[in-house]
Amino acid sequence: PRDSSVVYSYSLFLVQSDKSPQALEVLEQNLEFYPTSKEAHRQYLSLLYYLEMWDSLHQNSSKTLEIFPDNPDFLQFKAIAQLQNGNLQNSIATFHQILKHAQGDSTTIVNTLTTIGDLNYQAGNHKEAYKYYQKVIRKEPRHLPALNNYAYYISLEGKNLKKAYKMSKITIEAEPNNSTYLDTFAWILHLMGNNIEAKAVFKHAMLYGGKESADIMDHYAHVLYELKEYDLAFMYWSQADKLDPSKGIAQKAETLKANLPK
Repeated sequence: PRDSSVVYSYSLFLVQSDKSPQALEVLEQNLEFYPTSKEAHRQYLSLLYYLEMWDSLHQNSSKTLEIFPDNPDFLQFKAIAQLQNGNLQNSIATFHQILKHAQGDSTTIVNTLTTIGDLNYQAGNHKEAYKYYQKVIRKEPRHLPALNNYAYYISLEGKNLKKAYKMSKITIEAEPNNSTYLDTFAWILHLMGNNIEAKAVFKHAMLYGGKESADIMDHYAHVLYELKEYDLAFMYWSQADKLDPSKGIAQKAETLKANLPK
């Protein structure tokens, strides 16, 4: 018999040494030694997840669930693989299965409810998404990811900005250096017409990871543009476009530049 934890550590060493195929082989052999070990299966699926081998993760998590039916951890691996493979509705259905079998585990429940909300929004089911965010907040009033996402999404509709502001404020008070939460709060301030205050929040976000996000720099540029700080706005739009050219930020910036007063 071999120590499964030592085998897993060795597999991680192989991955770090750019020997991922050998690492997978080690963990596959480990599964042959411990076919009914939850930990051995978890280690193998974790490595597939780390290597972003989504087809293999889906196939192997499904096999593992035949041995450990309804295990929330293994269901989560399956749901993630389905999502990464573009099977959004199947992923939502699998996350619903997790809810059924996570009774008593409040952390898993609220995180899963939040994820179902996020995926429903991604699928275009906005009202359904909001329903799940509300469920989370009823269970855990200070669940920051749900508060942030719910606040951001309803603010995009231009409705309930005061409600969005209150929820977002909770997140930045809890994590004042979280660039994602700062972005949401600043964008809500912008939508409420408070661009000077929004600028100050965005400047803070820039110190804590904001410059690594095309979306955050795009939002900041909009605020600067509204404040007529055009040179700075176009600088941030240029940086945002370099980070993610697929968003069409350069084209938008060119249109806005062409419409500037002569």
